[in-house]
Amino acid sequence: MKFRTSLMVSILMSLSLVAQTPPYKVEPNVARMKKDLYYLAGPECMGRGTGEVGQTVAAAYIAKEFKAAGLELIKGTTMNDYLFSYPLKKTTVNPSKMKMTLGALSLNSGRDYETMASTNFEGELVRMNGSDLTQVGDLKGKMVLMILGSENPMQAMQSASRPLMQAGAIGILYGWSNFGPDQKKLMDTLKSQGGAPRLSIPNAMGPARPGRTPRFTAWLTEEGLQKIQGAFSEGLKVSFQAGTNEEMINATNVVGVIPGTDPVLKNEYVVISAHHDHLGGTKEDYYPGADDDASGTTGLMELARQLRTTKNKRSILFLSVSGEEKGLLGSESFLLNPPIPLNQMVANVNIDMIGRMETTRVDVAPARVEKGVSELTQYAREIATSMGINLTAEADKYWLRSDHYNFFKRGIPALFFFDGMGDVLDYHQKTDTADKINYEKIALIVKMTYGLLRTTANADKAPRILEKSEYESWTWATPPTGAGQ
Repeated sequence: MKFRTSLMVSILMSLSLVAQTPPYKVEPNVARMKKDLYYLAGPECMGRGTGEVGQTVAAAYIAKEFKAAGLELIKGTTMNDYLFSYPLKKTTVNPSKMKMTLGALSLNSGRDYETMASTNFEGELVRMNGSDLTQVGDLKGKMVLMILGSENPMQAMQSASRPLMQAGAIGILYGWSNFGPDQKKLMDTLKSQGGAPRLSIPNAMGPARPGRTPRFTAWLTEEGLQKIQGAFSEGLKVSFQAGTNEEMINATNVVGVIPGTDPVLKNEYVVISAHHDHLGGTKEDYYPGADDDASGTTGLMELARQLRTTKNKRSILFLSVSGEEKGLLGSESFLLNPPIPLNQMVANVNIDMIGRMETTRVDVAPARVEKGVSELTQYAREIATSMGINLTAEADKYWLRSDHYNFFKRGIPALFFFDGMGDVLDYHQKTDTADKINYEKIALIVKMTYGLLRTTANADKAPRILEKSEYESWTWATPPTGAGQ
């Protein structure tokens, strides 16, 4: 009996050890990461706009650091010193070429409406107001004249757009029955942003991204709404002809690899990614993008330095992409033209915005995304527990919004580390600066990512997608009230 009890204890202990992740530890160089981040978020990189000079400068810096860290080039490719160039179509809206008509009525861009649309649209116009949103009928193929009141214009538009799009509307013309200072401020902002170029991958045929079907949106001035109201009748069609200028440009991803040591498993790749692009600018006037995502890029370079001297069964591929802010274009281009077969990429870990909020709180996704939660999330939970980290599920609501999603939609298990949005007032603003970064927070997430990458690279089997029954009982830390909202 004593023997059988001892045997049972031994078996349970061995099972417990199998379930735990190995205690891989590392001490990131915080001073070095701070130096990297100040450079990437500084005037030399000019906001790192995709396809702009500043993004090219940033990519060259990252490539230099990859080389210094000892990362290898992927064999059999046409890489130029760690740099992968890819083509993009740049479309700039030209308001002077735009035409919008409602029956016999012609509307003038700028005076009657503002739009950022670069695609032609036509459909029957249906008139609605806020009270109609409680019972939205079939709007398939129709354009909606949505008349809002005096409430906050951004919140009102967000509340209206989802039910209208779900009902099949192909476009929305927003107008306000009470055109006040908030509405005027919105129109002025839209006017200043209307000339921003759109980037796209030429002839892209990859898997679709949900909710990204082209839609037409226009915002009416007080005069424009009056004109449409006066000409409106049931069944009348509104037609929009876009005015654009197009040119081809090139952008750059940066790629390096640490080859695996196992004769078989070295042909499987664990991909660690972060985007280095942001919103661009000039040396005198630019968007720093310190948290978004110079923080993740800084972490990526530090991981390259720390992991280069380690031995791992699988290969680890380091991917610094551009084009994220323009629609995840860099990672999409990488996966449309992969330097290694997609079926050899067994996992992706993506770090995007990892330098704000309290140090011991980390957001992770997928936490509850059905058919998305994999053993990567399980490993991350075990690592967080061992490090005393509060892991939250808040990043699930941003699941579609960073480069891991392009891996996920191709069936590659993916995971996303995130800081919880930080001060939302700095998001995509010129106030997202290097002096506001929590460098200890970056170091913490680098430690977590280091452990996750080594665990995944040395596991007997590649990570698998979990059944809902395997994770639905997991509990998560609760973020402070209002954090990251």
